[in-house]
Order: sequence, then C-alpha cells, then structure tokens
Amino acid sequence: MPPSGVFNPINPSPAPSPAGMIRRLGLSGIQWSESDEPFPTHHRGSAIPLKRKIQVQSMVLQKVRDLFSCDACLESHLPNLTSAIGSNGTAGSIVEFNDAGEPVFSRQTSWPHLDQLINNGHSSAYCERIEAMNHGCPAGIPPVEAKLFETVRCNMSLNEICDFQETLVKNVASTLTADDVNGENMTRLDRMIRSNHPRITYRDAVGILRRRGFSVEFGYYLGSKYEGALLHYTGYLPIHITHFPANLKPYNTKLCNGDKSLTATSEYIFPFAGRIAEGAELESDPAILRDRLYNGSLYKQIMKQIGEWLNGEPRLAGSPNKTSLADRWQRSAQTSVQGDFEKYISLLETRPLERAGARLCAGRLLQYIMGSDSVADALEVS
Repeated sequence: MPPSGVFNPINPSPAPSPAGMIRRLGLSGIQWSESDEPFPTHHRGSAIPLKRKIQVQSMVLQKVRDLFSCDACLESHLPNLTSAIGSNGTAGSIVEFNDAGEPVFSRQTSWPHLDQLINNGHSSAYCERIEAMNHGCPAGIPPVEAKLFETVRCNMSLNEICDFQETLVKNVASTLTADDVNGENMTRLDRMIRSNHPRITYRDAVGILRRRGFSVEFGYYLGSKYEGALLHYTGYLPIHITHFPANLKPYNTKLCNGDKSLTATSEYIFPFAGRIAEGAELESDPAILRDRLYNGSLYKQIMKQIGEWLNGEPRLAGSPNKTSLADRWQRSAQTSVQGDFEKYISLLETRPLERAGARLCAGRLLQYIMGSDSVADALEVS
C-alpha cells in the first residue's frame, strides 16, 4: 500500500465484482422506498460563505493539478475548443470561416491533440480547458464556464481508469476540513473517502432500475432521475457505471471483445452533481474507427447542423449565386470535418497504441464537495 498522503493513481488490487461490492455494502436485495434514509450523511451541509467558496475552488483546482504533476503526466496548454455538436447549442457554433473565407469545422475535443503527444512517445498527457455548461443552471442564468481536465494514458484498462478517478477524487477531498466546507459536508466527504465505491455495469444498472419500477430499456440514456435512483440504491455513495452501449458513446471508444454492442467505458456518478468524471479505453484500429464514425450518429449530427447553419447564414441570403455558393460551402465544411477526424485516425495507422482517455469536470466536483444546488451556485455565478 502507498504511504498515507501519497497519490497512487492505480490501485494494484483487482476491483471487486459488482455483486461482491453490493454484498459488501450490505445492499443486496434491499428495496428502499423513496422516504427511507438509511444513511443520514448524504444530506447537504449549511451554505458556505462566498469567501470560503472561492478558497475551496482554488484549493481543489490546485490539488488536481498537483496530482497530475506528481504522476509524471505531461501538461499540455490548449486554446478553448468547441464541442463537436455545438457547446452553446447553436448550429453555427461548429463552423468558422478561415482566412480564405471558406467554412471550416471547429475541433471537437482535446483528445486528438493529446493522442498526438502520446504518438510522439509520451506515456501520459493532460490538459485543462473551459467547458460551457447549461446543466444545473437556474432559469435565466447563461451557461457556466467550468474547468474540464482531460487526459490520455498508455496501457490503462477500464478497471484502472476507475481506480485512477476514485483515488484522485478521494485525494482531493482529503485535503479539505470542516473549516473549509462546514461540518455536515465534511462528514459526508469523510464517509465517501473511507468507502469503496460500487462498480456496476450498464446492464446491472438497467436491472436495478427495472426492479425499482422504472420503465427503462437497454440503450436508454441514464439521465438524472435514473442516476438518483441508483445512488439511492447504493446508499448515496458515488458509483461507477461501466460498459455502456455503443450507441451512447463516441466512435473512438473501444468495443468490448465479447460483445460488440458494448464499449469499455465508465461514468462516475455522485450525489448532488451527477456525472463528475468519465473514461474509456480508446480504439486503436483505424478501420473500426472509420466505420463507427461515418456510420454513427455523431457524423450525421454534424452534417445536419452544418445544413442548419447554411439555412440561417445571412451571407447567403443576399448572394446572387445563393445555390452554388451554398453547395460550395457545404462541400468545404464536409471536407473540413472529414479532414479533422482523419488527422486523428491517421495517427493510429503509423503507430497503433493501446491507450485510455478520461475527463473530470471540476465544476461538478465542486458542486458535490460543497453540497451546492447547481454548478452555478458552487462557482457563485449570479
């Protein structure tokens, strides 16, 4: 075991099976009603003053950086990147004009850049960037800008991804005291730190939800109401959900060897905050990547949004050659999309590597730590 206080990103001991973990927690066969409260330590603490919120934000972000640094992980500085489907929810957010006046695709995530660093010989790399978040914001408040940490690492399995994320969150929380986050919040954090966090597969999750009366089928997206029910089932301990259906995960996540309908992916769900982190083993076969990309929903959604952008582009409305210009711009944008993804896939044609990716949303982590009603509240956005 590592000395107390030293960051150990990978727990060498094998992860217990989902059934074994549930039995260890004493939850097997229990059917709680919504009014049952077997663990009072899941309650929110009292409100934290603004000055202390700012201090906690600074402490948490710095601790995450320190943990990556002591893990010999190369830090990469990136400009803010646009989501593949539009970070602000508008069709035009995925398209910008280059110096030649042609529409081009805005890069979708930092993983292609991090993969380039891995391809250059680094064993691990990470970056931090800003994510615009609508989820959890009160009505009338614009998207919140929160820190997002992303990493790519060589030769890391799905169990090791879960170990890495759990150890990181526990190490961050262990640096805080009741003076920082108030007594009730610290009691809840202390229980989280001292407990093993259950790991269940997506199929397990669907079965649990069905037994609790939810009408949910394989392939459904597990939104907040389902997450809440699963957290209630585990006594409000954070939970790793693994092996999601391929239709719910990006094209570059690895398919499971025994069942190609599943992916080697995980989501890390917390009370109050929902999905704080996610991870995946990444596909290294270029043929599989191209098949999943061009036949999957992401590429079709991008093409649809480019069409919506063209329909609303004011520069086309007054053009005497509207039809030919729209066709040219559509071809240019489509070529740019394909070129951007092909740069990522071509890396693996020259040097295929087994690697994994993970991301941590600092805004949601702070929401959980402080027991806040929303990310906006945790970051004190008004």
